[in-house]
Amino acid sequence: MNERNYWGIELSYGNQFYSRRDSIEGEKSILNYQITYENHRQFLGLFFNFGWQTIYLKRFEVGFNLGIGARYNAISNGISESESKRKMIGDWTNPAHWIQQKGNHFIPKFNFEFRIGYRLK
Repeated sequence: MNERNYWGIELSYGNQFYSRRDSIEGEKSILNYQITYENHRQFLGLFFNFGWQTIYLKRFEVGFNLGIGARYNAISNGISESESKRKMIGDWTNPAHWIQQKGNHFIPKFNFEFRIGYRLK
């Protein structure tokens, strides 16, 4: 049996431009309506990861990884602040609507990974 612990630092960066189509809740007597707009999203993340891995009989591997960190999101687009606050998820199915909020935000992030594997060599 071969066992080891490890740690690491992870830095991530992303720069995305994409189109979105969302429903906007109408104000007062105005009905809901659809809007298509361009989104620009940049993010920078820093994570500290800790892990454990063991190898049985030189072939079977079991391990896990835990991490904690934060991500800074900067999102800009061409819709008004009022529309941004009243938008509903449109063509994007992720329920974490706050990830796409206009503006600058710090978001806590957590990593968890569990591995079971077989080595060929």
